[in-house]
Amino acid sequence: MEIALRTLPSVREYIKSFENFASKAYLCPAGVWTIGNGATYYLDGSKVKKGDTIEKDAAQYLFSHHIMDCENVVNNSLPTVKLNDFQFSALVSLIYNIGSGNFIKSRVRLNIVRGYFDIAAESFMNHVYAYDKKKKTSIKLRGLVLRRKKEQEIFNTKIINKILPEEMKSIRPFNISNIQAKVLLKWYNKKFIMPKYIEQ
Repeated sequence: MEIALRTLPSVREYIKSFENFASKAYLCPAGVWTIGNGATYYLDGSKVKKGDTIEKDAAQYLFSHHIMDCENVVNNSLPTVKLNDFQFSALVSLIYNIGSGNFIKSRVRLNIVRGYFDIAAESFMNHVYAYDKKKKTSIKLRGLVLRRKKEQEIFNTKIINKILPEEMKSIRPFNISNIQAKVLLKWYNKKFIMPKYIEQ
């Protein structure tokens, strides 16, 4: 059964492209056992462990459920904030990588709550480090830098509403009634400025 998700399909594919599919469990840079498309736990909540294997279909199903979990984190941690689909999808991508706990206490979320969306976008770059157990220090990973930059691009994507001039002729410029306003809204031609990696 297919899961209904708000995250843009192109962004879901982008997340998968960074995770890559792995049929056998492996240790990620942070030292966590990972499998499939970046999954660290299963549907029952149990953690991925050494020696685990998974088929592609099962990995896709698990991936969709993890995306849904990330969407719930966005909805529950930002209940009163209006996000467009690009902002929402960028946050899902971030949470998928850094985890719900790190997101909830992040400056990205804090700045969104305060209404500072530009600063929130900049704050994505706070999450480009992984802890090196051998060196006992945090190191900046090039892969995470690239990932955060892409998420910034998604988050900053704007939606522009254009009113077609020829369709405006029948609308009076003043004293527009509620009915006319509803009709006017239907005439909006939503145009998306999309990052290069999102198929148009």
